Order: sequence, then structure tokens, then C-alpha cells
Amino acid sequence: MQQVCIRTSTRADLMAGIDDSPSPLSQKKGSGRPTQLHPFTVGSVTLCITTYAHMSPNSHEYDVGKRVAVTRELQYSIHAPGRFLLRELFHVFSNVSHPAVRETFSRFSGGSKGSECAAERHNFFVVPLFWKSTCDLVAVTGESNYERDILLECCFEFATRVKQLLSSDHKNGQESRCWVDFTDPASGYPVWSPRGASLYPDVDGGVRLTKYNTVLAGCCKILQHPLWGTKNYPGTLFVAGASVEQLAAALKLAATVVEWPSGNEIVPSL
Repeated sequence: MQQVCIRTSTRADLMAGIDDSPSPLSQKKGSGRPTQLHPFTVGSVTLCITTYAHMSPNSHEYDVGKRVAVTRELQYSIHAPGRFLLRELFHVFSNVSHPAVRETFSRFSGGSKGSECAAERHNFFVVPLFWKSTCDLVAVTGESNYERDILLECCFEFATRVKQLLSSDHKNGQESRCWVDFTDPASGYPVWSPRGASLYPDVDGGVRLTKYNTVLAGCCKILQHPLWGTKNYPGTLFVAGASVEQLAAALKLAATVVEWPSGNEIVPSL
């Protein structure tokens, strides 16, 4: 299998000159704020995605329905949501029946003083993803719309890899101990789970977790990445039932293996 290099960056590397707010890693538990549990990790990722008819502007003629390799820079980090964010996520995933998700939200909704740490205690994590785009996504053009479509497919492919890795213990029709989902950046609704009463806005969620800035483009907020500016496409993964170490290993493997199995082939082991 071909592999590419993933590097870990410190918060100082990513935030220098952009934001002087305290690092989430230094925030005290029980403050109600999210806690960052894994450093910002940035690397070049190559994924194979499926092309569609609306993804073919004049300058990018792909055969519709073909699998093509796309290479983009990706940044991810792992966070345990505080009690305020967890309350909002409860409404996004209120119809999820997986035991790991239900246990997290039932503990949280119990109202105990320690409930703000429920997500971390019961392994419910939020993983903001930032994909570097080749054009500025503030503008709405054929090129930028094409880029959004490509990066949406990259989000789906990467999330599918993580889901497969963390669900590898799924045997004999039994439910996996790990639950993985991501919200569609275009709609804010879960991709694999039943919709709840609310949607999850990736930009607002990314700002809350990373403390990055935003800029206004008309009536829309665009996240401003400290390295890439507005040339970035945000997405979000949600994971329950895995440890931080298991999730970090799955993210790294999903990002470094270029030749990913398909069909009945065996998924790489963590």
C-alpha cells in the first residue's frame, strides 16, 4: 500500500498571528467548554472519489461515474464537547439508537454536576475536518462550486474509511460498539443516522472548537483558516464508543492509505 506523510502541528503553528485566545487543551474540565484531546494534524491526503455529471465544468472534464484520485491537504483534531455543545448535539442526533450515543446523552440529560464531562467519560468525540481548496470558496463561481462538490465527496470517502475501521468488530449481525457519523456540509444533517430536530452548522461548530475567525460573504459566514484563509472546506465527524487512541489511529490510517479496499476486500487493521 502506498502511504503519504501526515505531520502534527502545534497550536502555536496554526494560530500564530491569528488568534490569541487560550488553547482548548488548557481549559479546565467542568467549564462547559469543549476540550481538545488530540493536536491539530495536517497532511496531504489522496482519496479516490466517484465523479458525477454536475462535477464537470469545462476545465475539469471527468468521465461521469468513474473513480478518480484527488489529493488535498487535510487538517483534523479530536475534541470532547462541553455541556453546551453536547446539549445542541442531542437535538441533532436525538433519533440515534446506538447504545454508546444514548448512554452519553442520557447521562448528560440527567442534570448532575458532572454531566458536562459525560462526553469524554463515555467516549463521544467531535472531529472537525478542514480541507484545503484550490480556489477561494468565498466566491460563488463554476470553479468554486466544482471544488465544493469534489471536497464533499472527499469528506464522504474519508468518513467512510473511519467508519469502516472503527466498525471492524461488527460481526454476525451484531451492532458495532463504535458509532460513526458525519454531517453533510451542504445541509447540516447526519448522513448515516436519522435526522433529529436540529442541524449542525460546520462553520459555527468549527469556530467553537478551534477558535478560528470568520469573514462575512453576503449573509454567510466563511471560516478563515490560519494557514489557508478562506481556501478551506469544513466538515465534521462524530464518534462514540471508541477511545481517543483508537480514534486517533483510525484517523491516521484513513488519511495515509491511498489504495483503500473496496467490495469484500479486508479493511486494514488498526
